[in-house]
Amino acid sequence: MIKREDILKNILKPHFKKNGFKTGSNHFKKLENGFIKVVNPQFSQFNYLSEIKFTFNIGFYFPITVEFEEETPPKSISIHDCQINERFGQIFRDTDYWIEFNLEKGEQEFIKEIQEQIEQITNWLEQLNSLQSLLVLKKMKNTWTTFSVNYHVGISKINDSRFEALKILEEDYLLLENKDTYWSDYLQKAIDKISNLA
Repeated sequence: MIKREDILKNILKPHFKKNGFKTGSNHFKKLENGFIKVVNPQFSQFNYLSEIKFTFNIGFYFPITVEFEEETPPKSISIHDCQINERFGQIFRDTDYWIEFNLEKGEQEFIKEIQEQIEQITNWLEQLNSLQSLLVLKKMKNTWTTFSVNYHVGISKINDSRFEALKILEEDYLLLENKDTYWSDYLQKAIDKISNLA
């Protein structure tokens, strides 16, 4: 009978390691220029010997945002530390999708489905290999944290080009329909802070 530990050890870790991810515990992380990609398998708390159910959380962590906001960075980055994180299904299937095993499905069919999904995840993440490439995330309709992607990309460009960082944030601010919100104030404060950097 396939177990959670078998999935992690024999399927997930080898796959993500082959694709350049560090594979400590149950978080798979890949460092890019300005951000870190994070993939985390989340198993249902109601798994039984004859039934396994899990999904993937996918996140992007921006260390320069943490520094800019004067926050304390985590000792070990988890999916919960990612400023942008979404469930696998919300990104690829327009719904919350879980991979399930039961006695009716069979192990081979279950393993095949896992392999197909992790291949889809790594192929998609491979395209997001620069800060600029992440800007496409804002166009995703079914995710709820991607509204702030321009903010994190802009902040992360401060060290390379303060002008470009300001341009991204200012354009995002201008596109806001309502300028009287918490988020508009947040953007404006970031713009002012960057403008006043020595």
